[in-house]
Amino acid sequence: MLLSYESISDEKDFIPFGKFFHEKPIWPARGDLPYRMHGAIEFIFVLSGAVTLMNNKQTYEFQPGEVVFLNSFEPHRCWYHGPSEVYVALVSSGFFNDDNELGNISFPTHNPYNPGFDSVCRFLEYASSEWDKDSISCKRAFAEEIAYLMKKYYPYEPKKTLEKGLSSVADALRYVDGHLTKKLTQEMVAAKMGYCPAYFSGLFKDFVGVTFPDYINYRRIVEFGRLKRENPELSIGKLAQMCGFTSMNTFYRAYNKFGEETVDSAKKY
Repeated sequence: MLLSYESISDEKDFIPFGKFFHEKPIWPARGDLPYRMHGAIEFIFVLSGAVTLMNNKQTYEFQPGEVVFLNSFEPHRCWYHGPSEVYVALVSSGFFNDDNELGNISFPTHNPYNPGFDSVCRFLEYASSEWDKDSISCKRAFAEEIAYLMKKYYPYEPKKTLEKGLSSVADALRYVDGHLTKKLTQEMVAAKMGYCPAYFSGLFKDFVGVTFPDYINYRRIVEFGRLKRENPELSIGKLAQMCGFTSMNTFYRAYNKFGEETVDSAKKY
């Protein structure tokens, strides 16, 4: 299992929310696309079509009227079948508080339809028409109301403390994401996490699904793709350097392994 940590979801004021319509099925182009993981909790409300979710435990199928719940740092992948429409909302830990209890409770991954779904969707429809992505008060009110409605209509239980190993790996992924352009070694990050390199290596691969060096290269290739889109005038060598690659041979090996295009097509840019 290759895991991709989405650090933006851990920013304290982060609540992306909206209604999304997928006209065609959305399936991974490659079987080794990464699982996503983030510090925010995530809700997916299925309005039409169907959704398949894989987490680190099993596969779930969701139909219209059902709700997906994903806990903080829960690895997952989603697929959308045929024409489908969903509301998606992520709530970062900056909006967890004692009143909404979102930091202390957990819902089932699969929440079957109940009449409360219609009430929740009426609120989501209203919220989407009034949404202001730059307003903290708007986001705070949204977090309060979604927590109230979910607790009113769906079962929940106290959230379990993150398993120590997963918590440490999450910390390591956060560190990597913030230091991609700098020298990163397994020994260095293991020391920061308080582990010996050999133990950290095994722990990291167990949770993430690849070795630490492969993950570093994967993240740098993802960053390369982003920079290439934003800076099409820059050379491949310059972009690779900006992502933390110190050798073009290493870059091309990583691009060939993880890039969506071939190395040859990348050279055309």
